[in-house]
Order: sequence, then C-alpha cells, then structure tokens
Amino acid sequence: MSALDAYKIRQDFAILDQVVNDEPLVYLDNAATTQKPQVVLDALMAYYHEDNANVHRGVHTLAERATATYEASREKLRKFINAKSTKEVLFTRGTTTGLNWVGRFAEQVLEPGDEVVISIMEHHSNIIPWQEACKKTGAKLVYAYLKDGQLDMEDLANKITEKTKFVSLAQVSNVLGCINPVKEIAKLAHQVGAYMVVDGAQSAPHMTTDVQDLDCDFFTLSGHKMLGPTGIGVLYGKEEILNQMNPIEFGGEMIDFVYEQEATWKELPWKFEAGTPNIAGAIALGAAVDYLSAHHKDKLLSASRFIIVACGTSWHAGLIGQQLIENYCRIPVYVEYASEFRYRNPVILPTDVVIAISQSGETADTLAAIELARKQGAFVFGICNSVGASIPRATHTGAYIHVGPEIGVASTKAFTGQVTVLAMLTLALAKARGTISQDEYVKMVRELVAIPEKMKEALQANEQIAQMAKIFTYAHNCLYLGRGYCYPVALEGALKLKEISYIHAEGYPAAEMKHGPIALIDSEMPVFVIATRNGMYEKLISNIQEVKARQGRVIALVTKGDTKIRELADEVIELPETMECFDPLVVSVPLQLLAYHLAVCKGKDVDQPRNLAKSVTVE
Repeated sequence: MSALDAYKIRQDFAILDQVVNDEPLVYLDNAATTQKPQVVLDALMAYYHEDNANVHRGVHTLAERATATYEASREKLRKFINAKSTKEVLFTRGTTTGLNWVGRFAEQVLEPGDEVVISIMEHHSNIIPWQEACKKTGAKLVYAYLKDGQLDMEDLANKITEKTKFVSLAQVSNVLGCINPVKEIAKLAHQVGAYMVVDGAQSAPHMTTDVQDLDCDFFTLSGHKMLGPTGIGVLYGKEEILNQMNPIEFGGEMIDFVYEQEATWKELPWKFEAGTPNIAGAIALGAAVDYLSAHHKDKLLSASRFIIVACGTSWHAGLIGQQLIENYCRIPVYVEYASEFRYRNPVILPTDVVIAISQSGETADTLAAIELARKQGAFVFGICNSVGASIPRATHTGAYIHVGPEIGVASTKAFTGQVTVLAMLTLALAKARGTISQDEYVKMVRELVAIPEKMKEALQANEQIAQMAKIFTYAHNCLYLGRGYCYPVALEGALKLKEISYIHAEGYPAAEMKHGPIALIDSEMPVFVIATRNGMYEKLISNIQEVKARQGRVIALVTKGDTKIRELADEVIELPETMECFDPLVVSVPLQLLAYHLAVCKGKDVDQPRNLAKSVTVE
C-alpha cells in the first residue's frame, strides 16, 4: 500500500519540506498547479546534464539520445490517453494552447449561421477562443446552463442542433466538483455532424482517460496540473481531422522543405510543432506520467476478476463488496476465507486483482494469502484500518478506512468503514469503466453522503434495543436471516452475538432456512430478520410467516413506515430508508447495539472479551 502512504509520497516532493509563516508548508492548490515529484525534477536535470540537444535535426549522439527520449515521452502520453497513434499526440504549451489551436481550426470550417455550444461553467480558456472564432466567422456562441450545480443535460441536448458545428466542454469542473458525461455528449454532437472538444485539464490527472472510448475529436491537457513542468501540454486530435487542419505556427521543426514562394510541412505530429520544442518539458511530462501510473489505476480497471481475501467481519464486508462490484462494475468477484485460501493451491492469474481486507492489518492468514497472491503475479489492493501495519506494507496499493481504533475485540465501526471503502471503490471503477450511468452515479454518491445522518437516526433506537435485550437474555440459540445485500449483515449480526454476548447464533440467507434451521425453530429461539424494503421484500414476508408458523419469536428490522411486517413480527426496529446497496451500513448499527446490550444484560465485560487470539492482533 506504499503508493498511498502519505508519508512516503510527501518525501517525493522536496518543496514541501519548508516552513512558511512559522508553520510546516501545506499545499492545497493542485487544481491550479501541482508540485513536482523528485523523479520529474531528476528527468529535467538529466536532460540538461546529459542529453541537451535539438531533436530530429542533429546527427550526433546527444541529438539522437534527446530525440529518442522526447519521442518516448510522446508514446507514454499516447498510451496514457489511449490514442491510436503518436501521430494524434501534439505537444503544446498546455490546455490553453490546445484550445486556441482548435479555435483556429474552427475558423477554417465555421460559416455565418453555424453554432458553437459550450457551457456556462467553462474556464475562460475554453470561452475566449470560441468568442474570437465566432466573431471572425459570423457563427453564434451558444451556452448550456446548469441545474442543481451540474450541467443541465436536457438544456444541452436541446441546444445541440443541425446548426451546431463544435461542442466544447470541460470533462471535470474544479469549481463545481462535477464530472460531465462527455462520452454521452460526444454521441449527441456526432449525431448532428459536430466536432466534440474536451477540456481535460482537470480530469486527466485524476481519471483514466480513453479518448477512443470517449470518441472525442479533440482532447487537451496541461502537464503542470499532472505533476509535470509548466509550459508543456498535449492536444489530441483524430488523425483524419488533424490532416485537415492548417498549422498554427511556422518555422523550425514543422518545416519539410522551403522554396522561394512556398514551403511544405512535415507529417503528423510534427506538422504543428513549430520552432525548437520544449524538449525538457516533454521528457519530464513523460516522467510525470510514469509517476501517476505507478498508482496502479490501469491494474484495477483491466482486472479480469477480483478475489477478496479476509477473515471474520472483514470477510462479511467482502461479501457485500462482491455484490457491489459485480452489480455495478460487471467484473466477476470471488470471496475467500484467507485461512482456507492460503492452504489451497488456488488458480491465480496475473490479470487478477486480490483485495485483502483487515481491521488490524496483522491477521496472519490474510498476510499469508497476500504473499501467495503476489508470488503468483496478482496485483494486491489492501483495505486496512491500522496505519503502518503489516498488511498495508505487503500490498501494492490500497486505502485506509481511518475509523479509529477498535476499543473492544469485536470489529464494529471497522465493518461499516470497510463497506464504505468498497462502495467508493465500486463507484470509481464503474464510472471509469462506463458501466454506470451519470444519473445513477450521482444518485449513489449523494446517498452515500447522506449515510452518516441515517446512521445517527438508526442510533436513536438504542433505548428500544436495550429494553428488547432484557427480554431475550434467556436465549441460548439465535437465528439471523437476510437476503441480497443484507445476507452478509445477517452473518455479521450472528458473529457479533457470539463475539460479545457468547450466545450461539447463525446467519442464513432467508430462503435457506428450510434446509435445516427451520426444524430447530420454536418459541425459545429468537429469529432476527432483516426485512427492509428491497427487491426481495415479499419473499422475506413469506419467510417470516414460516417462522411464525413454528411459534418462533420474530424481531424484524424494517424500513420506517412499514406496516405489513409489523403485523407479523413480535418486535420491530424501524430504520431510515436508503438505497438497497447501502442497507448494510444502516442495518448493522442496531445489530451491533443488540449484541452489546445482551452482553451487558448477561453481565459480560464488553471491553475485555475472552477472545484472546483477536486481542493480540488488536494490540
């Protein structure tokens, strides 16, 4: 997980090691320009110390070396944005230059009565070139407006008409914090024969860019916003369009032959790169791309499958992650007990991504599973709560959940933290892979942001649960039932009862109750049913009726306002409504409270459980 180790990353940036106004420097202006890691500074110095020479012209060693490194950087940028050819990758001074070049091309093709569509959120670099192009040609500049702080897609769609010749939009607005669905917008533009221009200044450093998938005609980026030097950037254009464009500047590298009354140009991409280019800047931008790529986005996005390895509570979180990733990212996911996985001879492929989950970061079986996966060439992503623990150090990259130390043995808040990280990972992957619509993505993000307040609301059931615990203190066996996303929560609820209250409990998918557990149900066995309003709500009602037919005591966790199950259950705990995929975050709260209060009623010490093996890992 070293790639996301804040301390290690900070060491890469020498500029941060200084005191400003008597305080250690903290830099928070990356949207304007980024600081440069040492590898980028080293690339700049290496060029000037070892290879400084004009590219493409010289027939000596320095020129040859400089040319080779310069063009190697172009290839890195081609791969970074997934252009078809290096012919489509033009080095510029930055995004502003790229947009101005496209604006000059627009002057070639625009006529009076044509329209250019941009949005009101655009940076002035994506406004003024279009203003000038429209003034010179008699075309009209049309603005799409906002709705709820985002691009109003209905307004945009209405303004893209047969008159539209260019659509130019930022993929990401650093002011509004929104991501525009440029792939969808490109389809609208191409339906009317318009060119699609994407300002990628803010998106390229933070998102996987695939210009072929976006099907944009132009894409611009700035090196200084992605850890590279100032004064260097890239304009991508489809080869067939760049062949139609006239050069913007003349002289130097772009010249092929000069005659008295005319001249000819070099082929792409050098046709547009006049004068002596920013050689050092381009080489250093290649180093910046290498540095960014070291954070392993491509590994995650190209995974053929995910294998989640974990133990106990973390394994239950992994089961929820499995459903999230498969449902929204459409990638197969397998969830394994690390304690079994490590002793098998599992089939692990170099295209696999192994996700290792651990609260403590010291779980021996999970560590062993990580080592096995790495030896067989898999990429390992860690999810851990303990900064600097063994598991983060053993993984390639990952995320800390930062929920604070677990005071007792049983993992409680760590469970919700793990599920939250898995949900965020799912959203990021689904967005990058294009397997989720913009509307669904925004809906899920907003709902995830609302979860803390809904968990607070769930905590208000504490007194009710404390009273309920007094009723069921007698229990020696309990059954927990759930379906879909809440089946792993049933397993987790049962585990907490065992870990904290020392009451035997089992979790089942509700439909599997008929395979054995149903024969054990009687008036002495409390049955906890997670029955929130979801796709299997009616089936859960049927399962509750089966329990009641055998005199079982039903304690149901339901969505606020539920009336059907209230009529059937002996006890009901109401919970705020959320999206089905986020139910586990809300539902786990009352189940954890129940285990706690039952333990207190039984006179158990919840802060010092007798599970010594886990106590060691907590220490």
